[in-house]
Amino acid sequence: MDERDISPAAYTDLDPVCAVTAITGPDDAYMHTYYDVCPWSPSGRYLACLRLPFEDREPASD
Repeated sequence: MDERDISPAAYTDLDPVCAVTAITGPDDAYMHTYYDVCPWSPSGRYLACLRLPFEDREPASD
């Protein structure tokens, strides 16, 4: 598994009207879990997300 040190940073693009913190890197695509599952742990400390290998095309067989 590829582990990265991700440091939360203030999100300032598009001039948000409230404080927003980016918790994933700007260079990759991420998604959270399924539509009916909360991605946050019960304590609110952890967020489950998946880093995608690509997002600019449909998956293809090898």
